[in-house]
Amino acid sequence: MHAILALASPHTSSLSHTILLPSRTAPPTPTPTLTLKNVTHSLLLLPAVTGALHATSLRSCTLLAPYGCGQLRLHACVDVDVYVSRCASRPVVEDVRGVRFAPLVLDGDADGDGDGDGDGDGDGEGDRGTTTNRWAEVDDFNFPGADGSPNWCVMPSSERVAWGVWKGLCAEARRVGDEIARDGHGDGHGDEERRRRRREMEMVEGLLVKAGVRV
Repeated sequence: MHAILALASPHTSSLSHTILLPSRTAPPTPTPTLTLKNVTHSLLLLPAVTGALHATSLRSCTLLAPYGCGQLRLHACVDVDVYVSRCASRPVVEDVRGVRFAPLVLDGDADGDGDGDGDGDGDGEGDRGTTTNRWAEVDDFNFPGADGSPNWCVMPSSERVAWGVWKGLCAEARRVGDEIARDGHGDGHGDEERRRRRREMEMVEGLLVKAGVRV
């Protein structure tokens, strides 16, 4: 497919070699729930999900949730890196393999709890709240109550990519997407259209390689 797309629906499926971006508002408009299904070789930058974030049948993807989520559930996912700033409940995985979780520390969030208030509790309410960031407390339904599941792990700190790098890459992807949109789409025939399509594929694939997505 090779495309740069804006997230247009809370139910997104059947993507390949795609960079998915949220709305242009800062921060992006939150969504109550989000379902991702049948996505391969893609980079997915998501808005805040106030409820459940479901990911099913993802393969060779990087999922970025810089604005957090209420719940995180992964089913039948293979070789997926999940960066999340905050998850209010324990993430759940089932029938997964090669899933890695990493914290996403936002600008101004020196304590790394995902809320940016600097108190380390992850609730965004200074000293008044309780700890709500449970991104690393993963429940594997294939290994209930057992430690050391072979299906997922916390990504080593030496392999994590900082939010500033991701943010720059996603800004570059948006610029490339705008350029592709300005070029327009031809009638799908002829040498000129094939050259345009080839250039689009190369631009998207170059960004995916830069993001470390296996293409």
